[in-house]
Amino acid sequence: MPEATFRDVLRNFDALPDAAWVDVNVVAALYGCSVPTAWRRSRLGAIPRPRKFYGSTRWHVGTLRIALSPVIASDACAGGDSHAASASVPPQGGRS
Repeated sequence: MPEATFRDVLRNFDALPDAAWVDVNVVAALYGCSVPTAWRRSRLGAIPRPRKFYGSTRWHVGTLRIALSPVIASDACAGGDSHAASASVPPQGGRS
């Protein structure tokens, strides 16, 4: 993803519909970690699992929002580190 487009998506994340899909760069930025860490946390279940669409892997925006909600609430109230709750990705047709 070109740098300008990535920044626009991240800046406008709140305006994206819940049905939108984002790539690992956006997920890493949302969780404040590196791309390899985002992949590892996803494999471990700390970040929702992505979906594969042919040659692309994407995360569901609505699912990320649900998973991030407890993190945001906890950080705002207690200032502590908490992990996102696992959320399931809505069913989609096509390959997985």
